[in-house]
Amino acid sequence: MYIMKRLTFMMMLLLMILTACEVNNGPVAGVINGRSVSYSEYMNAFRTEYENFYTVEGRAPNTDEKREIGKLTWLYKTKYVILQDYYKRYDIKVSHQEVIDTLTQNPPAYIVNSPRFKSDDKFDREIYLQSLNYDSPQNLKPVRKKYFDDIIPIGKLKEALIDKEFLDKKTSRQVAQVIGSKADIDWVIFDSAKADIKINDTILEDYYQGHLDNYKQEPYFSLRYTLIPVSPSEDDINSAKAVTDSIYSDLVSGVSLEDIAASSRTAYHHIKFNSTGFLFVPDLSPELKQAIYNQQPGAVLAPIMTNEGYEIYRLDVLTKSMVKLSRLLIPTTPGEKSIASAEKKAQDLVELAKLLSMDQACLEMDYTLCREDKILPGTPITDDETLDLQIYKKLEKSSKGTIIAPLFSYPLSAWIVVMLSDKQTQNHKALEDIKDIVKADLISEKKAEFTRQKASVWLASYDLPAPLESTTEYSVYTLKSQTMNDPLMGMSVKDVYYKALTAQLQKKPASVYEYQGLYLIPIVRHAEFPAKPTTDQALIRQIYVRNLAPDWFDTWMNEKIKTAKTKLNTLGQ
Repeated sequence: MYIMKRLTFMMMLLLMILTACEVNNGPVAGVINGRSVSYSEYMNAFRTEYENFYTVEGRAPNTDEKREIGKLTWLYKTKYVILQDYYKRYDIKVSHQEVIDTLTQNPPAYIVNSPRFKSDDKFDREIYLQSLNYDSPQNLKPVRKKYFDDIIPIGKLKEALIDKEFLDKKTSRQVAQVIGSKADIDWVIFDSAKADIKINDTILEDYYQGHLDNYKQEPYFSLRYTLIPVSPSEDDINSAKAVTDSIYSDLVSGVSLEDIAASSRTAYHHIKFNSTGFLFVPDLSPELKQAIYNQQPGAVLAPIMTNEGYEIYRLDVLTKSMVKLSRLLIPTTPGEKSIASAEKKAQDLVELAKLLSMDQACLEMDYTLCREDKILPGTPITDDETLDLQIYKKLEKSSKGTIIAPLFSYPLSAWIVVMLSDKQTQNHKALEDIKDIVKADLISEKKAEFTRQKASVWLASYDLPAPLESTTEYSVYTLKSQTMNDPLMGMSVKDVYYKALTAQLQKKPASVYEYQGLYLIPIVRHAEFPAKPTTDQALIRQIYVRNLAPDWFDTWMNEKIKTAKTKLNTLGQ
């Protein structure tokens, strides 16, 4: 309760401060690249980061930490606005069917490896596909949302950036020139396999201790848990109805659903706004079918009470058999009295479980017992990501058999009681059991480091015109009129050739390149680039993309954040 009271206080305080910044759409928290960020939008994001801090640290943040949370919230909001602007610029859209198709063809590795989707210790595709399409037996809604909101649109944006901004005519021509080039190259090769590395037990122990994460046992948790739902009281229902009546009155007077959804009151009442997409009229509930009867597009329908709360719809599109609606949900959120009443039940369950067992206590009190056996850390447990984060934080500090104190979830409107029945986490394989593996890793790393340094020192001291011959430290292979597709010692080095000739074309110095344990220094003696290269654009793109830096998109995003025009009106920023 403490965190919600603090958040409510902060939100009220900021609301008063931001009154001076009001515009027609309500209080404005700031502006990013010309786009106003409403107070409610900012505070919703701030609240999420605040709750995450509370979950991880187990306490409320102090003044300095709250200021840092505010900065982090604004950074995330800036990134969000930049992405949305680029999605709009390049008409990037994602359909729900596209998400299903993508996940059907490429299940995430953590799902393939999860015990939840295994039969006879093997990945069961049928269980996965059923869960993907129907959220049964496992709920994959959070996974679909992640792909819908982030993974697929960002993937499309990367492709658009490459085609429309990065790979311009000048760059395409340069790539084509490199593809069509010929060069005389002295390949200086340092082989890490020839490096002589001596280690002792002390060095081995130090390396092992410094790389413990590489030698963890496979972590897992086994849980028994139950949800104790919190039903809204009559006062809670009346409160939601009062909010609904007020909103409906505003809508009738001409305020739009979008303005209502963006207003500050949505943060206080957990109001949700969405489009239903096209639905078949025969599939609608009787109440909704009756509500749209004889209505015209643009009409706002009278509130309908459901199990979730009160729903207000706007009729957007109506065809012969289909309808598209905008929906505003005002949930009947349980108040503090209702939550406290259910908490007492949760505490009674904990007491009884400690006396008997978790299984017997749930049976006695008529609660459904759920089981999760040997799940990987981070595997979704409930439909509330913040709650799951809290649970895992508690489990990490708990021993086998512990029943953690009840936790409340606002999205689930329920208390959860969890018992840790088994765990294996933060345990590492003993050095004596894997000494040969650790030794091999250490020697390989040291050989690579030593050889890379030796190659870099050689290149720094090399006099370019000097002729080259093989020595005991390195080998030299000279290739005349080499093309990008010509092998070196039977190895395909087309990407190294591409980088070396690109540097030559741009008049940059030679570099050291790692390739399968070898450190290659291509000394380009002579190069010929076609004046009018004629290369297939698809090949140009393929070569260019393959040689982009692995973190190119993050670098691009960081630059856009640095140059974004932002102004934050909240305190302490």
